[in-house]
Amino acid sequence: MHKTSSMKKSLFLLIPVFLLLNCTKPVNIDIEDEPLVVIQGFLFDGQTAQVRISRSFNILSTEMYNYDNEFGGENIDTNIVFLRNAEVKWYEDGQFVENMNYLKNGYFAGQHTVAQGHTYRVEVKAAGFPTASGTALIPVPVQLDSMELAFMTSLDYQHFYKGKFYFQVPPGKHFLAFSISGLSFSADPDGNIDTIESRYRIGQRIEEQSLNSDHPMDGGFYIEYETDTPQHIVLDFILTEYGETLNSGDTAMLSALVKNVPEDYIKLRTSLQNYDENGGGFGNPFNSPVQIYNNIDGGLGIFTGLSADTLLFPFVFINQNH
Repeated sequence: MHKTSSMKKSLFLLIPVFLLLNCTKPVNIDIEDEPLVVIQGFLFDGQTAQVRISRSFNILSTEMYNYDNEFGGENIDTNIVFLRNAEVKWYEDGQFVENMNYLKNGYFAGQHTVAQGHTYRVEVKAAGFPTASGTALIPVPVQLDSMELAFMTSLDYQHFYKGKFYFQVPPGKHFLAFSISGLSFSADPDGNIDTIESRYRIGQRIEEQSLNSDHPMDGGFYIEYETDTPQHIVLDFILTEYGETLNSGDTAMLSALVKNVPEDYIKLRTSLQNYDENGGGFGNPFNSPVQIYNNIDGGLGIFTGLSADTLLFPFVFINQNH
C-alpha cells in the first residue's frame, strides 16, 4: 500500500514538468552589433607606409556588398566594405606627418617612408564609426651574415639538409622569424636548363620523417631571444626540399630571410594558426572559439612593424641515396 502511494505522488509531480516542456514560445534576441573600423597595417622598414581600412560585419549577416570593379574584373559580392571616404592621419613619434590618400581595394598610402627605431600611429575617422587607432614600433633589423647546408638523407621525394644560420642580434628582446625560398635549376641530357619551383621548409628537428619546430611559422619557424649586448649567433636548423625531378648536381638559388618582428605579430600569427587548426569557419561547430588577436584601439585589426634581412645562397643539390 505504501509503494502504490509513492508512485501516485511521483506521477503528480511529473505532470507539471510535462506541461512546461510542451509550452514553448519562440524568443527573438536582438543582439546589438555596432560596426567598427578595421585596420590592417604591416609596416616594413624602408618602405612607404600603407594601411587597409574596412568595416566589421556580423558573422550572421547575409547582407552583401559590391567591390565596384576595383579588382578590374567582374563585380564581386562580399561582406568586406572598404571605407574609401575615411580620414586617415599618420603620425611619427607622436608628431602629425600627413593625411593618407585612398588608392584602391581599401588601401590608403602616404608619402612617408617607414624607418627602424621609430614609433608610428595611424588614426582613422569615418562617419558612423568610433575613431580607431593603432601604434607600431619598427624594430631594428637583424643582420644575416651567412649560412651552411650539408646533405643528411632522402625519403621518397623529400631531401633533408642540416643547416646553420650565422647572424648578429642587437641588444633587446627579439622575436626572429626564419624562412627559406628559392628556385631550382635542372639540366637535361642535352644541356638545356629547366627552372623548377621547388618547395622548401625549415624546422629545428626531424621526428618520424617529419619536419618539426617548437614555433612553426610560414614554412619556417621563429625564436625568442633577449640580450643586453650585441651578439653573434649560430643557429642550427633542418631544411627539407621537395623536388620530384631534381638530381645530384642540379643547382638552386636560395633566399634566406630573417624577420625581426614585435610580439604583436607573433600573437596574430599564433591566433590565426590556432584558428585554422580548430577548423576555421568550416570546422566542428562545438569546438572552443578562437579569438583572433587584435591591437587596435576603438576598432579591430592589426597594426605592426617588421624589419628584415635577406641572404642569397647558391646551392648544389646532392642526393646520396640514389
